[in-house]
Amino acid sequence: AKAVVYVCPSGERARIGYDALVLATGSFCFVPPTPGMTLPEKQNPHWPDDPASRPEGVFVYRTIEDLEALIAAAGKGAKTAAVIGGGLLGLEAAKAVYDLKLESHVLEMAPYLMPTQLNESGGNALTKKIEDLGIKVHAGVKIQEVVLEDGRATGLRVVEKGASESTIVAADLIVVSCGVRPRDELAKGCGLEIGGRGGVKVDERLRSSDPSIYAIGEVAAIGGSFCYGLWAPGVEQAEVLAANLAAGDTASYEKSDLSTKLKLMGVDVASFGRDESFWFKRQFDGKDPNVRSLECFNELDGSYRKLCFSADGTKLM
Repeated sequence: AKAVVYVCPSGERARIGYDALVLATGSFCFVPPTPGMTLPEKQNPHWPDDPASRPEGVFVYRTIEDLEALIAAAGKGAKTAAVIGGGLLGLEAAKAVYDLKLESHVLEMAPYLMPTQLNESGGNALTKKIEDLGIKVHAGVKIQEVVLEDGRATGLRVVEKGASESTIVAADLIVVSCGVRPRDELAKGCGLEIGGRGGVKVDERLRSSDPSIYAIGEVAAIGGSFCYGLWAPGVEQAEVLAANLAAGDTASYEKSDLSTKLKLMGVDVASFGRDESFWFKRQFDGKDPNVRSLECFNELDGSYRKLCFSADGTKLM
């Protein structure tokens, strides 16, 4: 018989049988292997986000508990904060520390902000908008280590873009927001097939390599290629899975829209594309001969717009 074996809070082992099992284990924050970022001797193999595995003053930004810990630390006299990551979640984290009245820095390893959704011109326009708010952006930066004093983080040693010598960005609080990784350790332990970049490989019915086990959300590697790290695709996958469990594999899931529209620190940012190729092949970068574009940068209000069309100019990409 198929069953899930688990350990109760009391320490006792228990099991529950199943005909169909759904893995919805989500993801955890990726913390770069930068010296000083974590405490190797305190790593928790069962909880990648365990706060005890990080030095005092280093936080991740994902759950309500993470935010509460950050607010509590800010209330103890912190003056400066550095956010590692200039993507969607990183800029949300920067907004959080900015709202806490902290001197704020954003550090992004790519040459400009939001490199997944924007081209360089758009990223630079966004940088200007954010710096006008008083937040310092460090793009194209190399982070060498977390500077620690008596076990507490006091800053980041970095090499700024174009520089040859390292400098220290002083920070009382360091917030890591460099993306997420699927929590697929249980699936690996079960011997399920894993996607090329992690996650449980699933087909269009959201079934894994074991036909009795399904996966959805941030742990589901669609077709074995990649996991959606967004809320909306998880909801769409859940609807397909519910239909299949109720009616016997009659629905299929192919893909979700990766378009984004949000307000980042008072700045409206929108990014739309017809399919995954537009994003993964970066057809908006101006390097694809089959894509023509129309760009507009308004020097009066600092806004930027770019429209991408098919080679014959008849279709908006």
